[in-house]
Amino acid sequence: MTGKKKLDLGDMTIEFFKEIPLEEQHKLRERIDESIRQTAKGLLDLAKKERDAKQKEVDELERLAGIASSKPASGKVRTTLPPKYRSKKDAAKTWSGKGHTPGWLKDEMAKAGKEKDHFLIKK
Repeated sequence: MTGKKKLDLGDMTIEFFKEIPLEEQHKLRERIDESIRQTAKGLLDLAKKERDAKQKEVDELERLAGIASSKPASGKVRTTLPPKYRSKKDAAKTWSGKGHTPGWLKDEMAKAGKEKDHFLIKK
């Protein structure tokens, strides 16, 4: 509101608004809503710029300290896959089927003489 007159909102009671025709109230509301949207967008843009500046600082400090970046290399967020296999000995041990076969599964397969399919979670 730089350069604009500050309103004294204390005078704007319900009675004050009742004197304004309904159509004018709707126009006023639309202008206020648009002002709120623009202000919120400006604040969001500012917050994003500040966040990006802080992230650059963190990246530079990590580089100087020889620490791997805290951001995923691809810029993509990893998602957790649902479990596909479950231990017969410990139900808390599960595996999605992606990546290397976990040690607990290799051990149980060897001891039981079973294939991976034996440990599939039934749906």
